[in-house]
Amino acid sequence: MPPPEDVRSEDRLPPDRLRPDGLPADPRQAAGRRGKAAAEGAELRLAPEMTIGGYPLRPAALAQSAGTADGPQCTAVSEIAREAGIAMAFGWPERDGAHLYNAVRLVGRDGRPLAVYRKAHLYGRAEQELFTPGDSGVVQASLGGLTVGMLICPELYAG
Repeated sequence: MPPPEDVRSEDRLPPDRLRPDGLPADPRQAAGRRGKAAAEGAELRLAPEMTIGGYPLRPAALAQSAGTADGPQCTAVSEIAREAGIAMAFGWPERDGAHLYNAVRLVGRDGRPLAVYRKAHLYGRAEQELFTPGDSGVVQASLGGLTVGMLICPELYAG
């Protein structure tokens, strides 16, 4: 299914613009694109599942790009959000001790972390073999006067 017409290709961060460790190859360029979106009235940038680490899921790539919520990958994206003045939600492989989670992090327009959600309903064999399911239940945060909840991909349909 093609993306909606209001999603311009220049607003996506293609995989070739991420280094193997999951950090943006050119954070200034990424911040500039997000800043342009904020100047046009956008308040929230939603990035795809596994923005850092990417698909298809490959153990070596996940091992290299996995990090903690306060690690360099999340810090880099928080800095992009702060510089651009736009809230961002992005996916990454979260490392917590021996566990690896398919996670999404929401940061405010000031780059401050607002919430982390770990995917509970892992889809397919690859996800089930690579990730630990999250067990936090619904994660909510306040953003721009609204209460937002987070989930990842097919969880919308999970029972």
